[in-house]
Amino acid sequence: MVTSQPAEISADGAPSTDLGPLAWVLDESRKSIESASRAIKRFAHDAEAARGVDLASVDASQLRVARQQLHQVVGALEMVGQSVPATMVRGMEGAVQRWVAHPEQCTDDAAQTLERAGFALVEYLDSQLGERPRSALGLFSQFRQVQEMAGADRIHPADLWAVPWRWIDPVVPAAAQPLGYTLEVRSRLDQRVLKVMKHEDLNAASEIAMIGLGLAQGESAG
Repeated sequence: MVTSQPAEISADGAPSTDLGPLAWVLDESRKSIESASRAIKRFAHDAEAARGVDLASVDASQLRVARQQLHQVVGALEMVGQSVPATMVRGMEGAVQRWVAHPEQCTDDAAQTLERAGFALVEYLDSQLGERPRSALGLFSQFRQVQEMAGADRIHPADLWAVPWRWIDPVVPAAAQPLGYTLEVRSRLDQRVLKVMKHEDLNAASEIAMIGLGLAQGESAG
């Protein structure tokens, strides 16, 4: 069974943390994200003008500077315990890194998509310091776009879910007879499930409960 660790839960669904350090780094993080976005847009504009002529002549140092700025934002957010926003910026950094190797992929549309992701992220961080903090899951649309541009193999909303969890062993009543998962037990279980579904049979439901307890007691491992 999976359960969250005992903790005070914020509106984001994550354990509440001291947001004072976030306030310290937010302004510089905002400036770095905006500066990176401007550099990427300049490169995309220059690349578009050179497309079909000599793309190699476009100065890629703008992308490298943007990548470094985003990398610094990742470090700052991780330092103040904002792991989920850091994951978002790490994806933005990955997209820029890919463009360094494949500058033809840094189009005006791609640059604008990354800029919108930065805006959404800053709005989210601002909300964490306000009275109505937003859920990080609201960033998933932009997160997905960023990860696609970065060439991620796996993209899932769970990447933006920061609630810690652990495995626990449930305490269950002792069964009269420990059971193994045999064909005979499976047949008994199936028959009683059908009775519950077709006839709402309370006796069959009770027997299902006893079979479940027997299976739990018969297992040597969780």
